[in-house]
Amino acid sequence: MLGFMLAWLFIEAMQGEQALFAPVYALWFLSLPLFDTVNLLIKRPMKGISPFKPSTDHLHHQLLRRGFSVEAVVAILTAVSFLIGMIGFLGDYLEASESLMFLLFLGLFAAYFRYSDKIDPAKNKA
Repeated sequence: MLGFMLAWLFIEAMQGEQALFAPVYALWFLSLPLFDTVNLLIKRPMKGISPFKPSTDHLHHQLLRRGFSVEAVVAILTAVSFLIGMIGFLGDYLEASESLMFLLFLGLFAAYFRYSDKIDPAKNKA
């Protein structure tokens, strides 16, 4: 329900003559859940696993296996989401081109995709 509400709010904020921001900035504001979801939608089939099968390979599970408490994981994910969202906010504030912001977003996702397996201590031992 929360995801639906956020999507609706962002769509409303990007429509009409009085749009608050361009659509590319919604990617920045919702980047961490998008990164985690798309990362698993790509990597699970590559491993022969259904992307719709429940598992513990999401980012928050990996951080918990690293030894962080639930409170620390919430704080880390909130801080990272805030920092990435600030990049989007600064891009909008500085009137960066939408294509540049989209390319930067894709570059950040590529880095996350490449290094996300390094977060999990169980995968690092192999």
